[in-house]
Order: sequence, then structure tokens, then C-alpha cells
Amino acid sequence: MDAFRATLKKRYSAKTVNLRLSAVKSFYRWMVISGRLPVSPAAEIKSVHVADSQIHKRDELADDEVLRVLATCDQTPAGRRDLAIITLMAYGGLREIEANRASLGDLKTQAGRMTLTVSAKRRTRVVVVKQDQEGVIRDWLSERSRVAKLDAGAPLFVSF
Repeated sequence: MDAFRATLKKRYSAKTVNLRLSAVKSFYRWMVISGRLPVSPAAEIKSVHVADSQIHKRDELADDEVLRVLATCDQTPAGRRDLAIITLMAYGGLREIEANRASLGDLKTQAGRMTLTVSAKRRTRVVVVKQDQEGVIRDWLSERSRVAKLDAGAPLFVSF
């Protein structure tokens, strides 16, 4: 397996090598789980170091850029939903996947403030919605109640 890794390193970038190694490791892990192999020969293969210059870094949006994005949302149901999503992402620091996974039960009021509990793979955090932005979320919840049933397990954001 070390020869395979070395051959990949000669031909491809570190990210591509790691992607291919991941596929091989997953295949052998499946072989072990399904009982076709007793041990994975790829289990001990280490990933290739990715230089900091290869890691994609994004700059945050400037205030005027955030306002321009928010201004694209209209008063349609989809526009109100989009405004709520963008507000939570821009001012609450939500990631796309966190907004996608949010359920109605995650939205609560604690000490008079609206909060959203966000769960990731390894940690849970509570996002406090700024008071001047609670209206945006409440407008969406009002619109959301017309679209589908409001139960705690239902998604916070739905498609139309």
C-alpha cells in the first residue's frame, strides 16, 4: 500500500491523493464489515499532508455585501424563507448544512431571547438571534405555518 500511495503522490496533488486513498480505505472497510476480509490492508495508510497554501480560505462578507444579498429577498414565501436563512447564516454564523438540518424544535425562547440549537457531528451550540432580527424569523414562522404542519421534528426551512 505504501507503493500505491507513493505512486499517487508522484502523479497527483495532495488533495487528489487523499480523496483516492479515502475511497480505497472505505472499500476495504466495507470488505471487513461484510465479512469478506478479516482485516483491512489499508487501515494504517496515512493521508498526505496538504500545504496551507492549498487550503481554500474565504473572506467574510463586508457589511455592504451582506445588505446587498439581503436586499435580493422579496416578500414572497420563498423570499421570506431565504431572508430568514441568510439572516441566520450572516448574523448567527450558521453553516449551510446547519441551516439545512435545523428543525422547528431547535428554535426556542430562553431568557426572553430567541435561540437556535445547532448540532454538528461532535458538538452542539446555541445561536442567540439578535433582537432586531427576530422579526425576520417570526415572519418566516408565520409563513411556514401556512405551508405545512408545525411540529417540533419538522424542518425549520422547507422548499416550495
